[in-house]
Amino acid sequence: MQGLQVFNDLGQIVFDTNTKTIKVLANFKIVPNMDRTFTHSLLATDSPFYIITPVATGNLIDQITITKLSNGFRVQTNNLRMSNGSLYPNANFLEITIGVY
Repeated sequence: MQGLQVFNDLGQIVFDTNTKTIKVLANFKIVPNMDRTFTHSLLATDSPFYIITPVATGNLIDQITITKLSNGFRVQTNNLRMSNGSLYPNANFLEITIGVY
């Protein structure tokens, strides 16, 4: 097995792995009424993932649809608003990170 070790100036290991690490391919803001597709050749061959931050809970997560494509993801949102018309908490801060591991 092969891995990677990174040491600080004191000779202490600060990163040590003998398996794959992640590679971030895209990071972008999630906005109301979004319909965005992100594709990359690595998303077809490696193990793809996405992370939404900060954590979208409750009805907010129901307003975000992520569809896996053969070589990417399609990100769609509704208006990200509650029934009273105001934005859900954290809606202004939502981001999605897409990558492979």
